[in-house]
Amino acid sequence: MGLLTRGKLLTKNLMLCFLCFFLVANSNLQTLSIEQALNLLEQAHLEIEYDNFSNAIGILNHIILHGVNNRNLEATVYITRSYVHLNIWQLDKALSDITHSIDLVLNHAPSHELLSVVYNEMGRYSEALRAINRAIELDNQQLSFYINRAAAFTSLHKYERALNDLNFVLSIEPRNVNALANKAFFYLRTSNYSQALFYINQVLDIIPTDRDSFRIRGAIHNNMGNYAAALSDYSMAIELNIRNPNVYRQRGLLFRQMGRNQEALNDFTSALQITPNDIRLHRYRSDVHLEMNNFQAAIDGLAEFASQIEDEELLAEIHEEIRLLTTDIDLYNQLRLLLEFLDSIGAE
Repeated sequence: MGLLTRGKLLTKNLMLCFLCFFLVANSNLQTLSIEQALNLLEQAHLEIEYDNFSNAIGILNHIILHGVNNRNLEATVYITRSYVHLNIWQLDKALSDITHSIDLVLNHAPSHELLSVVYNEMGRYSEALRAINRAIELDNQQLSFYINRAAAFTSLHKYERALNDLNFVLSIEPRNVNALANKAFFYLRTSNYSQALFYINQVLDIIPTDRDSFRIRGAIHNNMGNYAAALSDYSMAIELNIRNPNVYRQRGLLFRQMGRNQEALNDFTSALQITPNDIRLHRYRSDVHLEMNNFQAAIDGLAEFASQIEDEELLAEIHEEIRLLTTDIDLYNQLRLLLEFLDSIGAE
């Protein structure tokens, strides 16, 4: 589900539904009035709508910093911030926020749906399935829940169950773009690329500027070996949303496949400007630097990343990579000096 869910799960209207569910009349904030808090949340939603995620987090942090003495409103803020963290690939923070929200208000079905999405993005698929099943237990009328359960089933390789959920949604709403897009992703995951292309094109027929669909179609073309078409789709996805790090990552990987290392490096760097803590991107960029014989740049990039890490196990892993790269540089320099010496002998 990683290709799809985050961009399509929580629309502005759904997030406003959180407010309708959570707000209680005559509740008070410690510092902010209810009206002030609502205005700030509306501003945060507008920032999210335009992918200004850092601005949205700043607004939400401001509400939390001032303190919220109403559990329901506090839960709303944490749900919203979890969604933002999810969009910028800060998955641990997204999980922390949504878990805290559920602790505050236990039986809110969309919260369990978002928890499922976070778990799915983290690769914790069994937990994702449990969370979405809980959402369906609380409210079995929401079609989006079945779409997200299909994602969990797909990740667990329970393909028949995934297809059943998607077909159930499409039997009720044949033009449900989320179900169609997820069906395309289902066929992508099962390597049925012609079917994947068929369903994602249906989405683009309905919404010609759907940025997530261009990204998915780019992945389909990439897997089919249609690199020019994949590059065109990834580039269109970026044009429609310049703040999505996943598209830069995917296009960067495609550039590497095509041997266009400088362009790959540019895309990985662009993605890191959006999600600076994504270890995959640091490794991809270091790999490109190594392919271009930029050993010191590879080390400097990893060292910069290491300076931001608090997790001791991850930090040790990065330091080991730096040590190995430093060893490689020493060997490379020794080889270069030897070759220069041999060249000088040959010249004589």
